[in-house]
Amino acid sequence: SSVRSHLESEINSLLSLGLSVSAFVSANPGFDEAQYEQLAERLFAIQPRIRNIAIAPDNIVRFVYPQSGNEAVMGIELERIPAQRDAVLRVRREWQAVTAGPVNLVQGGLGLINRVPVLIRDRDGTSYYWGLVALSIDPLPVFERAGLTSGDEVIYALRGRDGTGATGEVFLGEAALFS
Repeated sequence: SSVRSHLESEINSLLSLGLSVSAFVSANPGFDEAQYEQLAERLFAIQPRIRNIAIAPDNIVRFVYPQSGNEAVMGIELERIPAQRDAVLRVRREWQAVTAGPVNLVQGGLGLINRVPVLIRDRDGTSYYWGLVALSIDPLPVFERAGLTSGDEVIYALRGRDGTGATGEVFLGEAALFS
């Protein structure tokens, strides 16, 4: 339970940053590249385990930080990535954050991706889906900081890729542990 608590704390502290970016865009949908970079730099200073933060109006990535190493993501239509499509459509449909992964990232590597909807309010008070923020983190340092890879006498396994819980696929450790 201690390791689980540490893991939840690690993940929640990282994923809450996606909410910050979503709030920034909602309050300032006409932001520019310089404003976005300033925000992203501050978030990276707080949490260096972030791999990247992308903003995708209409689910098409138009902003990514850092740009270096993430060039392959720019301009990509998130709904066209088969392994990520369901999570992206769920964000659009439910207007709720969806955490997926670990997944193979388009730009390479493994990541947990938290997708947070950006909702804009019209002058008449009606909200609409503008797009999403995708915050990607490297799961391995998170697992290490939580104590999952400590090499002690306890053996751990995680299952439930893409939030599927006990029925989901094992993505860390040995599946036999659940038998």
